[in-house]
Amino acid sequence: MSWSDRQIKKTYATEAQHRVSIDAPTYTPDGEGGEITTWTEVYRNISAAIYSMSATQKYEYRSTGVEASHLIKVNGLLTVRENYRIRFGARVFEVL
Repeated sequence: MSWSDRQIKKTYATEAQHRVSIDAPTYTPDGEGGEITTWTEVYRNISAAIYSMSATQKYEYRSTGVEASHLIKVNGLLTVRENYRIRFGARVFEVL
């Protein structure tokens, strides 16, 4: 492991001060042509780094109908898909 690899890991370790849970959706037909979404927790109490994005960053990451308010970093070994959500206390973030 090179010095720069250790520096990156140290940086993430010191920044990941928040505990979050990650939920995956389950879709069930409602019998009238629609569906009901229920959420199942797939990861509980994992370390994450949460950053509020500035207006410049929001414009940079913006696409049609999508606006990001926060950047959340978690361990790269976790599988996180676009339709998941991240819970941080009472706040819920949609994964884009």
